Amino acid sequence: ATLFGNDFVHLWLAWAAGDFLGMMLGLPGVLLLARFHRFNHSGSAGPWERYAWIAAAVASAAALFHFDHPALYYLFFPVGLLLVLRLSPPFSLLAILAFAMVAAGATVTGTGGFAFLSSDISGRILWLQLYLASLQFSALVLIGVLSQRIRAQTASRRALATARETRKEA
Repeated sequence: ATLFGNDFVHLWLAWAAGDFLGMMLGLPGVLLLARFHRFNHSGSAGPWERYAWIAAAVASAAALFHFDHPALYYLFFPVGLLLVLRLSPPFSLLAILAFAMVAAGATVTGTGGFAFLSSDISGRILWLQLYLASLQFSALVLIGVLSQRIRAQTASRRALATARETRKEA
């Protein structure tokens, strides 16, 4: 018999998948926060609206994780993508982080749909991480597209200003 009994392969796979998902959830947020100053925060949402959206993410998590059906969790996807459209990338990930903290608290205490998908806490956390990864990756794709659009618009404005200035000088 091994140290872990006959369940070594299952434990190792759960550990590896959990660590991988944990890194994939944490790394983009850390990188965005490290470059917080590079983002234009004067986007669509004003300062109060930013905090209202973050509060809405927390309230959504509290409401969704009160129920025992995991299919309800996909109701947050449109709200999460609307967050990305209204907030700058760091504030979008901050709202998703706030949602994730409430979701993790509910899952660890045994409430919500993920609490009933697995009998052990590591299985519940793994299901939660998988859900949060799908939510975050959807948001990151939209953040990337919007960031590229903003860069292209900025470059186009610069080129147009340069062309106008050149035309005035000629």
